[in-house]
Amino acid sequence: MEQANRDPALDKRFIVLGYVLMASGVFTMWLGSLAGAVVGYLLITPDRGWADSHYRVMIRTFWIGALYLFLGSLFWPLGVGAVVLFLIPVWVIARAIRGYLRSKDGDPYPEQKTWLV
Repeated sequence: MEQANRDPALDKRFIVLGYVLMASGVFTMWLGSLAGAVVGYLLITPDRGWADSHYRVMIRTFWIGALYLFLGSLFWPLGVGAVVLFLIPVWVIARAIRGYLRSKDGDPYPEQKTWLV
């Protein structure tokens, strides 16, 4: 099947799957988030518009979350790391919920390159 001509309903299902996997990473030692990023990498193409924005956000959420996890672990002895490590799951779940709500209506994810929600 050629990806550029994929059914939008199928894209919605894959996007929901990606966001569910991404949020489940909070409970699966981040393996679910890795799986969500893999979904994004496998399905992203430069010509599908709104769906690509969601796949891009899944990929960015994984890598930014990995960086935050590393920094939180690095600064754990100073006490700052505990705050960072507490906020990572909140941030991941917030991005997954926001993405899911936008994808329900076929809308692109706004501000795809933000490091916030």
